[in-house]
Amino acid sequence: MIEIQSVGRDINDRKLAEEKLAEYQNNLEEIVKERTAKLEDANLKLQVEVSERRQAEEALRESEEKFRSVFEDSAVGMVLASAHPQMFSTQGALT
Repeated sequence: MIEIQSVGRDINDRKLAEEKLAEYQNNLEEIVKERTAKLEDANLKLQVEVSERRQAEEALRESEEKFRSVFEDSAVGMVLASAHPQMFSTQGALT
């Protein structure tokens, strides 16, 4: 009789351990899903930001090229000065 009770307890302990393990696995799966979703969202936001920065850089390059073209091709003399006295540029009739 003692042996049967011992076996019965061992089976119950094992079932409880298996149930706990299944619960932990389900919980872990949920955590992984949540973190994966957050990472995917962050990745999408970064891709959008990179795209916006590339567009802004391209717009800046185009603007600088237009300014440079107007400055260099102007029939009127111009001076381009900055806050630093050593940095200036002349064009047209002034050169």
